[in-house]
Amino acid sequence: MKKLNLISSVLLAIALAFIGTSAALAAWGGAVNARDRADGGWIGNDDPDNVRRPHGPDSVWQDLSLAEWDEPSHDWVYDRWNRWGQAATALFNAEWQVKGLGTQLRIADQFYYNYTGVANWNYPYSKVPENENPLEELIQGYTEGDGEINNPNTIIGGYNYFIDYRFDSEKIAVAGSPTFNSDLEWCDNFFLSCEPIDRTGMMRKVALVQ
Repeated sequence: MKKLNLISSVLLAIALAFIGTSAALAAWGGAVNARDRADGGWIGNDDPDNVRRPHGPDSVWQDLSLAEWDEPSHDWVYDRWNRWGQAATALFNAEWQVKGLGTQLRIADQFYYNYTGVANWNYPYSKVPENENPLEELIQGYTEGDGEINNPNTIIGGYNYFIDYRFDSEKIAVAGSPTFNSDLEWCDNFFLSCEPIDRTGMMRKVALVQ
């Protein structure tokens, strides 16, 4: 009987420890758990491919980050401080009638996250970000949210633009993954063909939080 009680006590202690740890992993109150700056322990890069075409924003200002929120709320990915200079806005003014600016956020792999279709942004948008085709996401292996700006000529030089994407919390707590990539694209005005003009950030989670 004593042996049985001891086993029960050990199992109870393990269960309580697991519950306490799980609760801690799932509650972070909006704290940042990823950033595209490689300082302070963050796993990321503000200019992953070191390529910025003439239409791209000034890389110095970009900041991609992940905020973890308590369950059952949602996590947010913030793509902020996108600022264009005079040369880029001149190109927007010259080409906007046949071109459009696209925003893109990709999260690999899509089994951790699901884009909710909710975004907060101050771009002069024509279509808020929406999910890529689910079959394409499955084949490509990542969640993708794409937005469209039909009138890039209305983008103001020297102004800070942001886009915040809301995602369902990941299915399991992970550290060091998944990988978040933000991109800006220069597209035809039907957004059928696009070319990257700047990868504005890449990051991975630092801490094991759901």
